[in-house]
Amino acid sequence: MGKFILLFLAVAIGYAVWQVTRRVANVRLLARDGVDARGTVLRKYSLGRARRRNHYLEYRYEDSRGEAHTHKYNVGAVVWSAHAEGGPIEVTYSQSDPSVSAPRQLVQAAREALAKRNQRGA
Repeated sequence: MGKFILLFLAVAIGYAVWQVTRRVANVRLLARDGVDARGTVLRKYSLGRARRRNHYLEYRYEDSRGEAHTHKYNVGAVVWSAHAEGGPIEVTYSQSDPSVSAPRQLVQAAREALAKRNQRGA
């Protein structure tokens, strides 16, 4: 039983690290070669308890080739509250991988943070 719990914890921690690493890599990609587009919020929902609630926006956008993409993104309460189902959402998608996207507000914040970091390092 103890080995099962340790294995479960190792898998859970590994998955969490993979998710964070993937999200950071995607945000860096968007900050580097992101293209702005307007999408439509398909669905917004929250999961979890009051203090630990996760807010999600599911949206659809078209890339420069006219191909439609649907994406779900975990956002903060402010971004979540600012959007309505069926309403518009400004997104940024990757020119090199149009299936990677995020709400434009979040990409802009990442660009600003990276610029500050680069200025400190220069």
